[in-house]
Amino acid sequence: GRASRLMGSSIEFSGYRAYTPGDDPRQIDWNIYARSRQFQIKLRQAEEALAVWLLIDCSASMADKFTYARGLGAALGYVALAGGDEVRLSLLGDGRSSPVLTVLGRRHYSRLTDQLASFGTAGSTQLLPAVRQLRGSGGPHGVCFLISDLYDRDSQRAIGELANAGHEVCVLHLISDDDRDPPVPDNAVLIDAETGTELVLDGSVDARANYRAGFAEWLGGLGRSCRRMGVAYLQLPGDGDPGAALLGPLRRAGRLL
Repeated sequence: GRASRLMGSSIEFSGYRAYTPGDDPRQIDWNIYARSRQFQIKLRQAEEALAVWLLIDCSASMADKFTYARGLGAALGYVALAGGDEVRLSLLGDGRSSPVLTVLGRRHYSRLTDQLASFGTAGSTQLLPAVRQLRGSGGPHGVCFLISDLYDRDSQRAIGELANAGHEVCVLHLISDDDRDPPVPDNAVLIDAETGTELVLDGSVDARANYRAGFAEWLGGLGRSCRRMGVAYLQLPGDGDPGAALLGPLRRAGRLL
């Protein structure tokens, strides 16, 4: 929840002021009047809807993780809407961000799931230009969940852009078992799913061992970079039950209460 500076009719008491003509008589504190013969109005603080941004990578490298990513976005969106918060959804891919879908109220949850279902995976990641385009479209600061495999050399800069925009950023890094240790033979031709670039393995080096070492170093660098920027960074499996992520890692990390 977020407290607003505006005064409203929520249950959060914030103080008193003198009654003036036009005030709601129901807000007069009659106990104070009985003691002092002064009309005092109870002030209550309105709760401001929190903007919850859901940014989901829909590039080609996310193909095997996209069902999980959409489920995770839907689950986070439901929690936000049920709590009275505003959800803003955008899909990121090929250097572009989709038009932001804004949803407020649990009864409109189907708009969120319909939008998620309408997207597939294609193209390259290019998170940085996609995030910059999103920033240019405006919108309130809030909590921002970035759901991606982060297969982009500029992913750290893109995360920094979100943090610099004033958001409370949480990166949900989707990593499959094959990402950590791909089942690749010693002799093979690897083709990048996003760019089509080929890499030929001829068995002259232990490619899998080198890859595992480089992957671990990359993950460590991502974690350190996010900590420096004050960004929450969580690794999730990329498959299975998205609800388990909400009730497990996200809750333990304090992202959900």
